[in-house]
Amino acid sequence: AALRRTFAAATAPATLVFEEIDARGRPVPRNCGDDHVTAVNLCRPLPATYGASSPRARRLVDQAVAKVSRLRGRAWAARARHVEVVHHVGGPCEEDDIVRCLVMGGSLRLGYAIVDDLGDALFLAARLCEEARAPGSTSSSSCASSSSAKKTTTTTTT
Repeated sequence: AALRRTFAAATAPATLVFEEIDARGRPVPRNCGDDHVTAVNLCRPLPATYGASSPRARRLVDQAVAKVSRLRGRAWAARARHVEVVHHVGGPCEEDDIVRCLVMGGSLRLGYAIVDDLGDALFLAARLCEEARAPGSTSSSSCASSSSAKKTTTTTTT
């Protein structure tokens, strides 16, 4: 609430300085990693063939599905395997790292959930499809009437 009031009181042009505060209310010392900016252009996904043609992308998805299998079982891993993954260029300088995953429908307030781990994102997307298919579901998810979970999209920024 205080941040909202501060923004409302500011007039353009304005300079905003954000400072991390620890649990005791003291500023956290800054370091050279504090200039880290993560950005992604969600309007420009990589071609749909990217995931199939990139050995690295396939390996990351395979590892994430294996994690789902270890933590949630083979049935959930099979569902996670059917989640459509759309890749976007973005992030900081680490082009070999997944920066964030956006799971469409993962939050009622935002319309999507931001997830740090691809395995967790695949499980969330698969779970959302299962919930949407449940009898009596009022979900507006596009996978509700589909026989495949491919309608739920997990977007990874790489």
